[in-house]
Amino acid sequence: MKKIILLFLVITGLYLAFTSFSHFSWLGLGANGKEKASAERVSRIEVNVSGVETTIIQEERDTVEAVLDGKGEVNVKKNGRTIKVDYKRKWPHWFGGFEKTELSIYIPQDYDKDLDINLGSGDFDFAGNEPIKLRDVSLDMSSGDVMLGDLQVREFELNGASGELFISSLKAEEADLEISSGSTTIDSLEGKLEAGIASGELGIKMKKLAAPIDLEVSSGDVQLDLPDSASFTLDAHYSSGDIHADVPMDQKEVKDNRISGFNKEGKHEIKVDVSSGDVSIY
Repeated sequence: MKKIILLFLVITGLYLAFTSFSHFSWLGLGANGKEKASAERVSRIEVNVSGVETTIIQEERDTVEAVLDGKGEVNVKKNGRTIKVDYKRKWPHWFGGFEKTELSIYIPQDYDKDLDINLGSGDFDFAGNEPIKLRDVSLDMSSGDVMLGDLQVREFELNGASGELFISSLKAEEADLEISSGSTTIDSLEGKLEAGIASGELGIKMKKLAAPIDLEVSSGDVQLDLPDSASFTLDAHYSSGDIHADVPMDQKEVKDNRISGFNKEGKHEIKVDVSSGDVSIY
């Protein structure tokens, strides 16, 4: 009986070693791969990645191409008007040491439809020298670091469980942020803002106040920087924690855990509801 078990273990070990060598994971050499699909009549690009450094690059082309340098497997598939880019790291490759794996995704310069990003972990970069003009952008991040450049979109949606997100500039008809944890910074924002913060940190600098703002904070830290010339009506309520409104206001009242007032014509409504945590408006 012992000999049978030993023989089984030896055969299993040889099989695993063979499959691992075939993918170069035991040798630490990694694997390189390219996949692409035609972008003709495509209205949605979906990117699903985890455990890899990912960069999206816009250039003159008519295809979506993914180039992998390192371990794992990348697939680019077109189904109807959707292109999906998936990166997977097979389980033997998780033991390949600390070699860096990089994934470059090339999309057409004139692509202006939807982009869905699902990030499990790793670094994600979509910058570029020119404004990135898309229709709807959705970002679902469990962890990792995300760097986005100058975005001009119809709708931006964030579901952040953890990690760090930095956006240099965002112009959107509507930005919907749901943050469970982690840190989110938008260095310049223009458009309607709705944000729910369960925990973590949110820092936003409004380039121009031209639409309502609605903040619901369960916990965490929120910094909201308004333009000096902003015309708004403020209604901020807190059950616990603090709200600091160090912003010019023509009329301001602080009473019963509520801060209210307006500046100039009071054109745009700013609503803040805090269960706990700190909110600074300045």
